[in-house]
Amino acid sequence: VRPDGLIDNEKVTDYEIHPSPTRSAIFNAGKTSRINVGHFMANLISDGDLWSKWKGQMPVIYNK
Repeated sequence: VRPDGLIDNEKVTDYEIHPSPTRSAIFNAGKTSRINVGHFMANLISDGDLWSKWKGQMPVIYNK
């Protein structure tokens, strides 16, 4: 999982997963909360279908 600029949040919020970056890291960097990264990674462990979809890839996560 490749997050963009990490921020702190207290609660999980909506987020999007993409197979590759959709923003410019310099001119339009996205923000992603640490808790959302952890939430997505925990779902990868517990959801076999989600794991099958992203296995062997390096998805990018952005907060919505």
